[in-house]
Amino acid sequence: MALDYDEARRQATACIDAFNRRDMDAYAAQLHEEITHQSLFADRRLGEENVRVDGKQVHREHLRWVWDQHPQTRHVLDEVFIGPHGYAFLAHREHDGVQTIWVREVGADGLVRSQRVYLPQQAAG
Repeated sequence: MALDYDEARRQATACIDAFNRRDMDAYAAQLHEEITHQSLFADRRLGEENVRVDGKQVHREHLRWVWDQHPQTRHVLDEVFIGPHGYAFLAHREHDGVQTIWVREVGADGLVRSQRVYLPQQAAG
């Protein structure tokens, strides 16, 4: 689903807002039941490299873990990028300024089917 810039920005803002408020229901409302998620935090949590968190319920459990392990983490939206299958956004963590890139593939129903979160190397360890 190709989104225009305004819709992609609205979705990215809603994602960050829900994350920062620790509002699981609002965050999960954007996700498809069969979402796949990949991030270095998922790798750490599961103790393997290049793992996928598959399914909305498992992603909810993962997000609870992130919030528990990193209670200080809040994101600030910097920019949104649109593409043929969804959008990406650049944000920075409020407490330390580390930038993150979120890449979200969106289905025809408007729900996120795939999400990858990238960190710079110095924050990955």
